[in-house]
Amino acid sequence: MKKMLTGVLIGCILSTSTIALADNNTVETILFPVKYIINGKPAELDSDYVTLNYQGHAYVPIRFVAENMGGAVIFDPSQKVVIVDSTVHSDLKLMDPNEERVRAGDLKLTYSNGKTTINGKIQVIGGEEQNTIRGAKLNFYDSQNQSLAEVPITVSDTSPFIEVKNNEIVEFTITTSGDITQYSNVTLTIGLLNEIKNVPPFGQ
Repeated sequence: MKKMLTGVLIGCILSTSTIALADNNTVETILFPVKYIINGKPAELDSDYVTLNYQGHAYVPIRFVAENMGGAVIFDPSQKVVIVDSTVHSDLKLMDPNEERVRAGDLKLTYSNGKTTINGKIQVIGGEEQNTIRGAKLNFYDSQNQSLAEVPITVSDTSPFIEVKNNEIVEFTITTSGDITQYSNVTLTIGLLNEIKNVPPFGQ
């Protein structure tokens, strides 16, 4: 699945494109280059997205629109369901590209007595009613993209797992040795969500 699309009413004819459907049928569509203004602000469409016109309806990239409105889009391949969720916390911008249902962020780092304390938040969207995250970690890098620290995320001193309800935001406090408060980049890695290794990302 290259890109999932949703429709709003608009019409224009410029050039044609063909989309293959799941049952091997095809439809002729029209490439529809338009500009986007979302909540009053111009939004530039990424080069790997297109807008299409089919039978007088414009089909826009749902991920592009949702994320520009502060939401999130997840594809569940097991159920063939596209989940659009506006409850994702706007500061939770970190995501493992191979596990889109887990978001983290709102990081605050402080250094004292030879250790850096990291306060942050983590959330599961489009998951089960109750979720278990294993192997979550933050990877911090300097301006030369050299690793500063790899820090496991835990919310309990007694368990390496994170238990979180769907859409619930859970706060965490973790520490690592040394001073990494001047980091330039941070990434999120997720091992397992509900005992499943990395759901294929939406749009692939």
